[in-house]
Amino acid sequence: MKLWDLTIFQYAGEYLNDLYRVLQEGKKVPKSITSRLIRGLNRIFTGLLVSNQDELLLATSGSYSQARISRVYEESVSVARKRGESVSVELDKNCKKPSLVVNLASDVEPIRFNLTLTRYEYLSRVAEGALPSSFSQECYEDVLAFKTQVFKQLALRQSMESEDEDGEEAINIRLLEVNSAGIASERTLEVYF
Repeated sequence: MKLWDLTIFQYAGEYLNDLYRVLQEGKKVPKSITSRLIRGLNRIFTGLLVSNQDELLLATSGSYSQARISRVYEESVSVARKRGESVSVELDKNCKKPSLVVNLASDVEPIRFNLTLTRYEYLSRVAEGALPSSFSQECYEDVLAFKTQVFKQLALRQSMESEDEDGEEAINIRLLEVNSAGIASERTLEVYF
């Protein structure tokens, strides 16, 4: 058995050696760690057992972004840098701790989520299949507060890009659909009025 398997923090060794020390040395965090963190966030953000790890899925229940299950697809943020979007793990210059950083555009302030050991353990376990309710409610609420911050920045970006569109007779509602492999994709429904 590994030493950390005997503790409540099974990912603590990885957090210290492969995340914190790597960032302290100015190196890049392994893709497998970033992918797992994204998968954990996606599962909490949507409330679904999704396996997407190349994009951060932003979904709501239609009107409430903090609902347990969010199937209305709003947007996705590419993990790899694309059109000014990216999701990365970086060392926060102010507090010298690891942070998950979401960039929505080059001219929009990035959103930071401090990765404490507890939050890292929580996201890693959720990514591997643990239910969010098996941890403290505080971790779950922290992630939902982060989701709200991302949605605020998304609304700011959309307001900068928006143009007045008159005369629309249909509304497109995009829903998340999960296939048998756990990959979520959007399905568009047109509602005419």
